Amino acid sequence: MHDAQALFSRFRDILTTYNTALATSIDDEGRVPEFVAHGENTKAPRQLCQTRGIIYNVHMAREFGDRAAAARAVDIYQSTRQHYLTPCTLNGQPAYAPVPTNDGAAMYELAFLLNTQVQLHYLDGLLDDPSVLDKAALGADMTVTEDAILAIPTASIFQPREGGDFSELNAGMHLFEAIALRLQLSDHAELRHKANALLEHVDNHFWDDVRGMLAERIDGQNTILEYDLGHNYEWSSLLSLNSNLGLNYRRLDPMRLAAAAEEIAWREFEPEMVAFPLDAETRPLDRTARIWVSLERIRALALAGDERVLSVMARVLEHFFPENLPEEYSGTRGPIKSTTGYHVIESYVGTVHALKA
Repeated sequence: MHDAQALFSRFRDILTTYNTALATSIDDEGRVPEFVAHGENTKAPRQLCQTRGIIYNVHMAREFGDRAAAARAVDIYQSTRQHYLTPCTLNGQPAYAPVPTNDGAAMYELAFLLNTQVQLHYLDGLLDDPSVLDKAALGADMTVTEDAILAIPTASIFQPREGGDFSELNAGMHLFEAIALRLQLSDHAELRHKANALLEHVDNHFWDDVRGMLAERIDGQNTILEYDLGHNYEWSSLLSLNSNLGLNYRRLDPMRLAAAAEEIAWREFEPEMVAFPLDAETRPLDRTARIWVSLERIRALALAGDERVLSVMARVLEHFFPENLPEEYSGTRGPIKSTTGYHVIESYVGTVHALKA
């Protein structure tokens, strides 16, 4: 038997260590770099590093009352506006617009931009100087981002990130995540319609009702090319966390998704270490275990009420976090991707809240 409180304590220690490394890197670089803790930062970081860095800091502020993290989240957003967004006007007032959404990679970035703009609204009462967060300007930015999302034809959301004659699911998953977060903040009729249209497309094109799983890549005839085990866990969590919104999930059952992913995990991999790409017959295309897949697995199992969650969590925390800093690949020390922090904090928040419920 594993002691849940001891595991939560270990997880909190990890968050604290990572937070210190991330804050040091931000201080050194002036914004969130691609790698933290002495990584090789030879290129300008992506917008995704900034947005995931904000999400990490907002969660640290909300979960632990870390006011320095709250201030850091606002500072990172101001840097994001300066470096990654385009000045525009909304109703005659200055605002910032995202980059054009011409492929899956851009839509992926767009999803995390909206996610971030929603998260920042939850910093009320956590800032020593509330005036550092201009809520009117943030609201204007968010409206421009929402309009950019609403303008994307639903089918275009699933364009591949690197070209090719297939459709893929990842950008759509994160756009669903961002829209659902926005709807949790307050209702928005057009975004609610967009979320339901997105879910309908996913059900019609990516859902495998035989296996109870979502495909990751399909061809033009809806033939399944590949599955992603980690994203099935992630979809399970996102659907569970937003089940109160009254959206039409159709056949997308979070419990069935988690159970189907677990069946493959126990059949194909070492019990607590899983990899993510699977072929059309759900056979592993790669057996290199990555940290984000395991973190998403923990959260999904907790939200699904799976009794194995504590044993999986114990193994993952011990295996992937030497010295309380994450290893991106199983047993491989190297630069720590700043974007991994998003999976670390989301796994912690979702798991702890589910197991304490």
